Amino acid sequence: AVVTFTLALGAREMVDRNALVRRLPVVESLGSVDVIVTDKTGTITENRMTVTRLYTSGSVVDLADSTTKSEGDPRESAQSTAEGDQLTTPALVPLLRCGALCNNVERTDDEYRGEPTEVALQRIADEADVEPTGERLRETQFSSERKRMTVLVDDGAVTAYMKGAPEVVLDRCNTIRKDGETHELTDDERQEILDQTESFAGDALRVLGFASKAIDDPSAEPDQIEDEMVFLGLQGMLDPPREGVEAAIDDCQSAGVRTVLATGDNLTTAEAVGEQVGLDPDGAVTGSDIDDQSDDQLTSTVEDVDVFARVTPDHKVRLLNALQDNGHTVVMTGDGVNDAPALTQADVGVAMGERGTDVARQASDMILRDDNFATIRDAIREGRGIFENVRKFVNYLVSTNTGEVLVVFLGVLLGSLLFPAQFSGTSRALILTPILILWINLVADTLPALALGADPHADGLMDQPPRPPDEGVINTRVLVSILTIATLLAVTGLALFFYALDTTGSLLRAQSLLFTFIVVVELIRIQVIRSRYDQPLRSNRWLVGAIGVSLLVHITVLYTPLHDVFQVVPLTLVEWGLIAAGFVVFLLLNVVVSASNNRLFESRT
Repeated sequence: AVVTFTLALGAREMVDRNALVRRLPVVESLGSVDVIVTDKTGTITENRMTVTRLYTSGSVVDLADSTTKSEGDPRESAQSTAEGDQLTTPALVPLLRCGALCNNVERTDDEYRGEPTEVALQRIADEADVEPTGERLRETQFSSERKRMTVLVDDGAVTAYMKGAPEVVLDRCNTIRKDGETHELTDDERQEILDQTESFAGDALRVLGFASKAIDDPSAEPDQIEDEMVFLGLQGMLDPPREGVEAAIDDCQSAGVRTVLATGDNLTTAEAVGEQVGLDPDGAVTGSDIDDQSDDQLTSTVEDVDVFARVTPDHKVRLLNALQDNGHTVVMTGDGVNDAPALTQADVGVAMGERGTDVARQASDMILRDDNFATIRDAIREGRGIFENVRKFVNYLVSTNTGEVLVVFLGVLLGSLLFPAQFSGTSRALILTPILILWINLVADTLPALALGADPHADGLMDQPPRPPDEGVINTRVLVSILTIATLLAVTGLALFFYALDTTGSLLRAQSLLFTFIVVVELIRIQVIRSRYDQPLRSNRWLVGAIGVSLLVHITVLYTPLHDVFQVVPLTLVEWGLIAAGFVVFLLLNVVVSASNNRLFESRT
């Protein structure tokens, strides 16, 4: 019940940080993540595209210096202030018109709705007063395999318009439009276009190529329509990195969590963006390189490469398999329908809340409501903190309850040997009666354990390495702590019990003393556990309240007529002094044993 309560609290906290957890155990799994495989667009970058560079008729039009980007609504158009207004150049019209026609943006007044890439293409066409007239007849959609989109438009004559990855579009073209005329595309011109693509991508621009073609038979197969096209030009779009992403990646690195960029953009763009956010672009690999590698080769490659370009959903699955085969716990992001297999197979599948498909969300374990990489960082920190809270209260509950078992078991054995007269009857041969044990579990366990579940996370969580995925809540160190505390509780508690029994001769008074000692030790033990995380008691007001209520209720049982129901007697000041002395001995022994255990574990590491 406490575990479920703690995970639920963590899930609620993560929602406040824009991470929606679909399965509660994932909250705990995040604590062992050591690799994040992330998309670029919208996760690493802002997903606010702006066309800043054009290439057509052998010339480059650079709008970067003459464009004022809106700091508010990303749909607000950019204003060209360049001398002579570069956007009115006639040679640009076919290129901009192709971008506007090969597009599914919805416009209402000055508002644009659609994919950010298409919004940028439509916006730049509108700025140049290029009207995408004509009736659309047919569309062949973009896919990660095709890497292009083609539409047929009847604008007096049926024309095919294509946009896509520059190298893919260029491969479908045999002619080029230059200065209003169409001629055969030469090898030199092909190389120039590829060089310009690399130049654009080197400045971290997302680059698309555009082509068109008059169509005689609109019912022809797509491959036939998309052949022997006329190359129109390139459009380069700037999608700047999100604010805080570089710091988030650095935080993850400090926490032992490696970030891998896997994007559908071309290699040069991926390298440039990766370098901007602090990743190492050296040795970057493309999807075609992945296809050429065996599974064994890929398991070696993924350990040394931070940037993967021209990646398809199938490549993501192979990357995921390679990382998991190397023993990594992996977060995988995705937004498309085809990303579902990778999201399902990942240790933590993360879908995008703003631009993700319903299929991707259903396949995921967690949804980023803001599509922001930094939210993954926050979720990992939250997962680590939740696991530590679970470990705290498991340590607390198991150690104290084990101590109670030892007290009852050893007490009966020792009592029958040391005090045979008092332990002669089975009805009296009890160190603690059932009602006292139940009361201890209710008062000293329930409320404080629940309050521990809401403990604030300790500082420095993201300065530690990830928890090994096969490490349980009770690891060797926690187990030693549990056994140590249980033994010390039994030893000091029974010493008080037998001392009181010997000096007073009253089993009832000895039971009352032991009963109160266990409650006090268990309540104070909570802070002993928390002190290992450098957390002061006042940092958790719920815990302060839980301890206060537990002590108040216990005192009420001792000093009101309820003591007859529980078969205990009120304690004197001397007996409270004995409890304090017993606690000091317990604490000193705990410090000595803990120091010895710490040296033992440090020597092993």
